[in-house]
Amino acid sequence: MTNGQLTATDEDNGDAANLTFADITGGIAGLTINGDGSFMFNSDDAVYDVLDEGDIQTENVTYTVTDAHGGVGNGAFDVVITGTNDTPVATFVTAQTVNEDDAPLTDTLIATDVDADDVLVFSLDDVTPGLTLAGADWTFDASDAAYQSLAAGEQEVITVNYTVTDSQLVTDQESFTITVTGVNDAPVATTLSFSTDR
Repeated sequence: MTNGQLTATDEDNGDAANLTFADITGGIAGLTINGDGSFMFNSDDAVYDVLDEGDIQTENVTYTVTDAHGGVGNGAFDVVITGTNDTPVATFVTAQTVNEDDAPLTDTLIATDVDADDVLVFSLDDVTPGLTLAGADWTFDASDAAYQSLAAGEQEVITVNYTVTDSQLVTDQESFTITVTGVNDAPVATTLSFSTDR
């Protein structure tokens, strides 16, 4: 929050103490100009969240100053807003279910970032058998050997932890679950060879 004071002069005796200020810009987000010339500017207004780190946006403010006899003067000043980085927010949390040996699951990790042009990168926090990530797209293969020991109907719940990182290396973490349900595996006969004396 920035506070300031507009000033004006008036040669008529007594008028300088009775001046009224008014914003005629048409409304700049976060700016309030009071009748006595005091003003406040809140750069945290959501309108400016789209500015990336180092982006500059200039707002020209025009105002009037009116004396006690209706005389009007005009003034102007610039407000220069410099963007700062906003934290990305990982949002993919959808629980997944799959049977052992089913076709692979696929989906896309998602996140939000109010910085208009920020580039987000996703990564997995842990190694999970059968799970791969390419960009934001993940694939889970429940036919991986790690799940073949599940008995029919037995379930294993996997928690997938992931991170999203923006261009300023600011991160956010989130997770989702994959529930794998075992299916019956057919027994496999093994060939036995032996020798014996007659």
